[in-house]
Amino acid sequence: MFKEERRHAIINLLIKDNSVSVSKLSDLYKVSQETIRSDLRYFQKSGMLQRCYGGGILNRDALSKLITENKIDISSTIATPIHQDAKLRRENTKKAGKVCVLGSFNIDVSATVPWFPQSGESILASQFGFYPGGKGANQALAANNAGAAAHFIFKVGKDQFSAFAMNHIIQSGIASYSAYQTDKAPTGSALIYVSAVDGDNI
Repeated sequence: MFKEERRHAIINLLIKDNSVSVSKLSDLYKVSQETIRSDLRYFQKSGMLQRCYGGGILNRDALSKLITENKIDISSTIATPIHQDAKLRRENTKKAGKVCVLGSFNIDVSATVPWFPQSGESILASQFGFYPGGKGANQALAANNAGAAAHFIFKVGKDQFSAFAMNHIIQSGIASYSAYQTDKAPTGSALIYVSAVDGDNI
């Protein structure tokens, strides 16, 4: 595995697990611990990683900035594969009625936390993920799943979240869509804190 491939894989692990271990990464990628430390120093310089004893912790604020500026590729991390059998069932179903939805597509950035943070407080999330959302996208998907021939009209930014949007819409099986892109605003996103205690969210 080349250095860039390994670092891309480490980014994906950071996003999924929130933290990484030098020893575990060394065993996983069959390289020396010093090589892994060099990788972590690289991420630390970008601001997306905070070093700690034996590894590092994800800096989500810096990660979001890098994603928005298109400086890292997270498309494989946030891909949304659809089960092939379910997709075939939808394709073979006769559509009843037509629905056109003009609405939003957003990315929900979800972090499960032990408690909700106060102003200026930093806390470590136990889970972290990117999920498709937006009232328009949800309505178009619901209409499609209900058997209608749905057409979804939406706009996204020119960033990696837009690639996630297109991937999700295509794989969801929505009959047709009109997608517009703008470089004047990023793709819509929302940060959601989920309580690990009772599932409440803000």
